[in-house]
Amino acid sequence: MKNTTFESIGGTYKMTNDCLIPELSIAETAPLGKWGLLRKHYLMDNHKALYSSWMLTGELDKHLAQVEQEAQKRFDQIVVQLSVQRGITEKLKAEDQLRWVQETNAARVSAEEMVLDEFIYTLDEKKKNRKESKPRFNSFDDLPTVLNAGDLAGALNISRATSYCLLRSADFPTLQIGRRLLVTRDSLLEWIKKQEK
Repeated sequence: MKNTTFESIGGTYKMTNDCLIPELSIAETAPLGKWGLLRKHYLMDNHKALYSSWMLTGELDKHLAQVEQEAQKRFDQIVVQLSVQRGITEKLKAEDQLRWVQETNAARVSAEEMVLDEFIYTLDEKKKNRKESKPRFNSFDDLPTVLNAGDLAGALNISRATSYCLLRSADFPTLQIGRRLLVTRDSLLEWIKKQEK
């Protein structure tokens, strides 16, 4: 009997009830956490061809595991940085628990939004192009009417983490819609003029 294509690539069959059944095994992978699942759904919904290609070549599980690990590590780093910047300490927890909870939640939400932007809702090619590209705004006239943290970072030439801290500061004209922190262009320009005095 001639070898089948399955046998020619190393596959084997077992006899069950007078039928040859292929012996298939699925490689066990570590269960995905929050970041890996978010990345998987993003690729499924927005980059179907890439998702299918990685799934067929076996690269998808490796990619998702790597994203899970790197995103969690980055999230933890950002939370620690923001906690230091915002003065979230055990002393604050003992003195004012409500404020401690608010500050901790605010730091975690900011960190989550940064990680989503850096690792989940992007492709590696976009990251490379972003580093190599020219500044997004040549003047304040080029700014959008409403700026998010990324726009603010680009406009003021500061890091995204610093822009989040600025958006959460009391004297900054932040506009909050749901969990999103925004600022209008006019309010930003007014704030800049006040800082120059």
